[in-house]
Amino acid sequence: MRPDGIIFDLDGTLVDSLAEIAWAANRARAAIDLEALPADAYRPWIGLGLRHLVASMLGDELDHRIDDLVVGIRTVYETHSGERAAAYPGIEPLIASLRELGVPLAVLTNKPHGPAQRLVAHRFDQGVFGSVIGQREGIEPKPDPAGAMEIVEELGGVPERWWFVGDMTIDIETARRAGMRSMGVTWGFAGGNDVAVELRAAGAEAIVDRPDEVLLTIGLA
Repeated sequence: MRPDGIIFDLDGTLVDSLAEIAWAANRARAAIDLEALPADAYRPWIGLGLRHLVASMLGDELDHRIDDLVVGIRTVYETHSGERAAAYPGIEPLIASLRELGVPLAVLTNKPHGPAQRLVAHRFDQGVFGSVIGQREGIEPKPDPAGAMEIVEELGGVPERWWFVGDMTIDIETARRAGMRSMGVTWGFAGGNDVAVELRAAGAEAIVDRPDEVLLTIGLA
């Protein structure tokens, strides 16, 4: 069945932005005299929003420095989002094929809204995605389905004919709560040998190891 559209997660699904996230966070850490952390240290903290990342790297959800660090990272992102991120191999051909087939595409991420839009604008052609939604005031972050439902309202169709594609269990949960079909990818931040098992346990309808498998999975190849 031809889908009404596809929503992609951003970090870890469309783009490898680990180095960029680490760079921005370390800039903010330096501003309050904290030592830099290696990029891989940030990997398990990505995906649940900026405040979660900051609280995780400090090891305390009540740390008084959280707000300053959140503001600091946002400030860096405002200017530099997208500069140190790159599309995963195979993503650009996949997006081009979906565009040629006329499938509506969107992005839903827990990255702050402004930086998310700038990253997409920096790495993809204008108009490729009909909607790009990041974390912003008035809309709950994933796995709340509000953002996904906003995209369906904006671009048309019905939720059960949309796919949600992401690299984390939070993406699968978002799809389930929105009544969408879900596809997990194994190349993202979650990584490791157990990622497919975790995505399947979360309820992923399909698991793909390469971007070119997405078309086959949704029946367009």
